[in-house]
Amino acid sequence: MIQSLITESSSIITLMIISHYMGLRDMLCYSNVWFIIYLAFVVNDAWYNVIYKHVNVSAALGTKEGYEVGGRYIQIGVIGNILLSIPLSVLAIIYIPDICRWIGYDEEVAEISRAYTIVAVGSNMISTTSTVIDAVLDIEGHAKHGAVYDFWSTILSTIGVFLFVIKFEPTLLELGVFNLTTEIIFAVHYFWLCGDRKGWFVAYYEGLYAPVMSMVRYILYFLMFVFVFYSRSPISCPLISCLQHLSPLPI
Repeated sequence: MIQSLITESSSIITLMIISHYMGLRDMLCYSNVWFIIYLAFVVNDAWYNVIYKHVNVSAALGTKEGYEVGGRYIQIGVIGNILLSIPLSVLAIIYIPDICRWIGYDEEVAEISRAYTIVAVGSNMISTTSTVIDAVLDIEGHAKHGAVYDFWSTILSTIGVFLFVIKFEPTLLELGVFNLTTEIIFAVHYFWLCGDRKGWFVAYYEGLYAPVMSMVRYILYFLMFVFVFYSRSPISCPLISCLQHLSPLPI
């Protein structure tokens, strides 16, 4: 609850900073771009929920094989999230200016929104990918650590935005680059702290660092399974038998 309050308060404060120091036009671009991105990328949330369930089931086995499979599912989650994000990001960059024009903004606002969308989708991709990896910590009982880290990183990011804006008077694109840079720094530090210093990913390493080609193959198997499972067609049984024969994953 407190984390949600801090996150929402940070968003409001950021809007106030942009509106006061950079202008209403930039604030409108910022808010509209992120609103559209959140709507467009709801499919990534659905993907995360699917991956979370499979990692949770694999980890619940408590065996070396279970953790290896869990690590492979995290791999699937990461590459799948990126594969989903790329076309959505391209569509956002292309069509967000048109959406802004449709809303009623002038051409200048539309062009500013296009430039800012380029860095915003990058920031969003890092955020959603980090969330997939972070599922391991949630499952392993380290959610409190993640919440505390998010709490302080959100506060520091907001302070950083304020200082950056009042000192450098940036454009919206430059502010986006600054936010993207800080998000990368926090993500790298967070996973270094959890993985290298605390060793919370050790049990998943064998599956997590499996060869890339194997990872792609597992993704195809998994997507085929999901399609067959939900289609409930007469060919479901033969396909599932085939996948069970080919895939080391417990499907």
